[in-house]
Amino acid sequence: MENFKNATLPKVLINSVPKSGTHLLLQIILGIPGMKFRKATADSFVFYADHYKEVKTIAGGDVALGHLPYNMALTSDINQTGIKHIFISRDLRDVTVSYMYFIINQCPEHLIYRYFTEHLKTNEERLQALISGIQLSGEDIKTYGFSSFPNILQLYGSIYHWQGKQHLCELKYEDLVRNEESQKKELFKIIDYLWDDLQSLNLSKENLFDLMKKNINPEKSWSFRKGKIGGWREIFSEEHKSTFKDNAGKFLIDFGYESDDNW
Repeated sequence: MENFKNATLPKVLINSVPKSGTHLLLQIILGIPGMKFRKATADSFVFYADHYKEVKTIAGGDVALGHLPYNMALTSDINQTGIKHIFISRDLRDVTVSYMYFIINQCPEHLIYRYFTEHLKTNEERLQALISGIQLSGEDIKTYGFSSFPNILQLYGSIYHWQGKQHLCELKYEDLVRNEESQKKELFKIIDYLWDDLQSLNLSKENLFDLMKKNINPEKSWSFRKGKIGGWREIFSEEHKSTFKDNAGKFLIDFGYESDDNW
């Protein structure tokens, strides 16, 4: 696009709770002419907590992915280097279901894959394991190669603490996929966050919105499954609900996904 040749492109970090529309949001940002995907490190596509300091190397025109817990030092680095931080989250119950299917169907190298597929025989058992966590003992540790695995709140809860923080663009997966009107509102929010003024681009907000939206293609997302809002209701049993409430019921209320425990 001619208009973007001399434009100053933003430095963008998409920071997400896993299974919350990370690749959907990546496609949206890559719809901006001139933006390119930036691998986190030589051996990882995503920035994780152990290399969060490298986030500040993101350059103009780069869009990088992260699954980064809230960190005050990282906040300082992002602000000092002018990185545009877009944070997206999703109902932890839907994250849990999506994560279960991801391990089973797409990640045979995952730490708990063999335990999931050889020891646990049903999705009901696998879902319960993710909700409550896994503790092994004796020969099982030797057989499956690990002794414990955190529950879903312990695994991802700290990432949600970016919610409500300043100097970032906060999105919810549900708002990106709910309907056309909701999605347009969220994409306009992104545009307003990335640019104070589009005049230098000689491009309207509607033009940029169209480019970003046209780049959405779920079939090109290797980790996309169904992406339904509230899909957890189709698979959670009463036991799953009870355990989830015990482990993360307060979390759902604190972060605005429920108003009480009556769900």
